[in-house]
Amino acid sequence: MVPKEKKESKEYGLRYAKAIEKQWGNADDYNSLFRKRQKIFERNRDYANGTQDTTVYKQILTSLDPNNGDGSLVNLDFTPVPILAKFARIVTNKILSRSPYPNLEAVDPLSSSEKDQQKKMMQMQVAARDELIALKQETGGLTIGDDPEMLPETLEEAEIFFETNIKTDAEIAAQIATNMTLEWNNFDDNTYRRCVSDLTALGMAVTKRTNDPNYGVKVEYVDPGSFIHSYTEDPSMEDLVYAGHIKRMTISELKRLAGDELTEEQLKKIQKGAKKHKQGDYSSPHATSYDNFTGKYT
Repeated sequence: MVPKEKKESKEYGLRYAKAIEKQWGNADDYNSLFRKRQKIFERNRDYANGTQDTTVYKQILTSLDPNNGDGSLVNLDFTPVPILAKFARIVTNKILSRSPYPNLEAVDPLSSSEKDQQKKMMQMQVAARDELIALKQETGGLTIGDDPEMLPETLEEAEIFFETNIKTDAEIAAQIATNMTLEWNNFDDNTYRRCVSDLTALGMAVTKRTNDPNYGVKVEYVDPGSFIHSYTEDPSMEDLVYAGHIKRMTISELKRLAGDELTEEQLKKIQKGAKKHKQGDYSSPHATSYDNFTGKYT
């Protein structure tokens, strides 16, 4: 219910971002909503890659529990058989075999009437195909219309030919512009493959359109484990109130994106805060912590 003018201020945006962080919890807190869902996604990816934890199998097939078993161990190879990984690749490749480039079709009245005229003309030519071929043979060539020998033989073939080959100038221009945009964004090769892999393993894929100050409009891949959003009951998430993601970057990259928005003092303050961050502190590479979600030390 806040007025629009206040919502456009940077102070309101910062408060809104902090409220989102409160809802999802700290990224270092293993009991937070963010970390719990991230662990689920990590487990799903392990299963999709055939590298899942085999502890659960050992507990079922051996007597690891001294209170309920005799403590003996069975000599078994618990290396996961990559069955799930095989089917995950099959599903991924099946989706990747379909081109991500859309087929555009104009639906405005002007384009529809133009295509209807072309369609009627082709139907008339197909109906008179035999006569046109005979006329071509008698005259040695035709100066009006297409080559009759290249026309479809039946109206059913003409319908298929028309739907796949006949396009207006506006449709061709829009198709070229769309394909160029996707090629410039590397969506086909990089982002598309990663998103399909996420859909197969996690059931969710996330991309983000960004307006980079140096490179223009780009489609950026977002790891679903770093994705945060408002409550939704829509599988396509079309009813989201907000959406965002946690992104780690260097100070130099932050300065490039922020431009003059942040001063040197603010950047130094951010740098000092990042050093205190658990996931940014590499001074103790062998330190361990207990993960309440998985029940293991990490």
